[in-house]
Amino acid sequence: MGYPGDHSGDTDGPANGRSLTEPFATGQRYCIEFECFSGDEIEQHLAKLLSARTRGTDSVRRILNTFEAIFGSKLSSDKDRSFLLRGREEDVLDLLLTWIREKPIAPGLRREAFEHLSECLEHLGNLPAAPFTKKVLLSVKTRHGSLFTAQLSARELNGAAEWELDAVRDGIREMAEVDIA
Repeated sequence: MGYPGDHSGDTDGPANGRSLTEPFATGQRYCIEFECFSGDEIEQHLAKLLSARTRGTDSVRRILNTFEAIFGSKLSSDKDRSFLLRGREEDVLDLLLTWIREKPIAPGLRREAFEHLSECLEHLGNLPAAPFTKKVLLSVKTRHGSLFTAQLSARELNGAAEWELDAVRDGIREMAEVDIA
């Protein structure tokens, strides 16, 4: 679709020869793997939201909240919101896709490893392209070399599903303490 860094067809995981344990070769204990929606998935979701504009006040409010979560300051005026709700669907979609193309979104699987749990959680809380993240895997290497991976619940395109970092931290600590020697 022409988004910067769009490699929608690329895969990066065990199927193409990369090991899930690869980030741990450097001695780092914690790893975040995240996958963003592809450009086509984003376009389909935005079009679906726009087509729901005529379904009533609750739908309009939800749509505005979703678009404000995704686009932030680009929808700061009443004129912008009005265009979003009353403009021709094709024109509004074209504008939204232009704004999306300006964002640094790289579809596909990416990995980042950390030595300390605090760094891992801080990064998770500020995940790049957060509104466009659909899957997150957290991996922990125990002191005895065992590897545990947990998948966080997927976010919706608008980033509405927030992770409770305290609960994530507690779960990671429990995984890190398991002794399967």
